[in-house]
Amino acid sequence: VEEILLDLCVKNGKIENKDDKTGEALRLHLDDFENDNDDREAGDKKYSILDLFTTSPSMRTATILNMMLWGISSLVYQGISLNMTKMPGNLILTNALVNSAILFSSLWYTPKLLAKYPVRKILFDNYLATAICCFSGYVILEFSDSNSNNAAIFLTITSFLGKFFICTAFNAMYCYTTKAFPTCLRASITSLCSASAGLVTALGPWLNVLQSYLLINFGFDH
Repeated sequence: VEEILLDLCVKNGKIENKDDKTGEALRLHLDDFENDNDDREAGDKKYSILDLFTTSPSMRTATILNMMLWGISSLVYQGISLNMTKMPGNLILTNALVNSAILFSSLWYTPKLLAKYPVRKILFDNYLATAICCFSGYVILEFSDSNSNNAAIFLTITSFLGKFFICTAFNAMYCYTTKAFPTCLRASITSLCSASAGLVTALGPWLNVLQSYLLINFGFDH
């Protein structure tokens, strides 16, 4: 351990060479290192969530946009998951297939995209693909025979792809959020976006109430 510390001291310019191999010199440099850390910690500013909104207008805008995107991603993800009970076919097999999209997205697809393309392009493409898949699933549910094997197959495919693309968008959004903000505010922005996603998801079931209200009062159910 002493040899490793001496090598580090030489590389960092703390001592000129390893011949200064005395315990007193080594302890002296380690004490200086600890004192530097104590001084640095004493002078550090304590940051909070409020700094995300008060530091600059651009950071305020970026914070609000990140909260919205986290909420949208969580709402769509939970919407696809909770509506699996409406799908035709074998419920256990369908859930297993659709939920496997999480593994494919997180372990294989998203890392490859992040290595090649900018985050904005990834988000746009995956949100658009998710919207197309969800709309296609809605059309299949509303205008096809629920007992048809072809309808069950196509609905499983669109649900799998929808969950796959929204998982990819959420993974990319998570990586972007942690990199787009200063280190001192990363914990704050991550916790704030996570809270906004949870809040939007909690309000999600009320969309069914709104849907029922619109269908009844505007005659879309006739």
